Amino acid sequence: RILSEQLLEAKVCYGWFPCHRDGESLIVAHDNKQHTFSLPRQQREPGRSLVDFFRTEQNGKDYVGFFVATLGGKLAEICQKLYAADKYHEYLLLHGFGVEAVEALAQYTHNFMREELQIGKTGQRYSFGYSACPDLELQKPLFSLLRPGEIGVRLSSSLEMVPELSVSALVVHHPQANYFAV
Repeated sequence: RILSEQLLEAKVCYGWFPCHRDGESLIVAHDNKQHTFSLPRQQREPGRSLVDFFRTEQNGKDYVGFFVATLGGKLAEICQKLYAADKYHEYLLLHGFGVEAVEALAQYTHNFMREELQIGKTGQRYSFGYSACPDLELQKPLFSLLRPGEIGVRLSSSLEMVPELSVSALVVHHPQANYFAV
């Protein structure tokens, strides 16, 4: 059904942007504007923050990556209809497939970006709303930089991405970047 009805409309927008660390913020310069990503620090040892993986302006040029990946709205629309019709088994199968497929698209995009920067398998990607960067407000500067409306993705009033089967991420190229909770 997914193939015959062409329910997947996979699209991606991404970019590498010049940046530098300034205190607890990552400053990203683009189109004569500065975008600030204030990233929290762990309150317990070892007290990490994502900003630790970037250079200060005095230490030289650095880059941060961002992307938005989506499967489009068709699959989400079918899932909503199945749910509304109390067809929970079909809904769960299709929605579960969509979640896994958009995550695969996100990983594909991350790998592509690593290859583009020629950094191998180093670095990590972090999505806003999760443990290392829990502030969904940071979706706003990401959306300002990437303009994912051009691929059909927008932010809801609660800063969730629409269509639902979409993933955004901040890509850190530092070889020691890892996952942690703040």
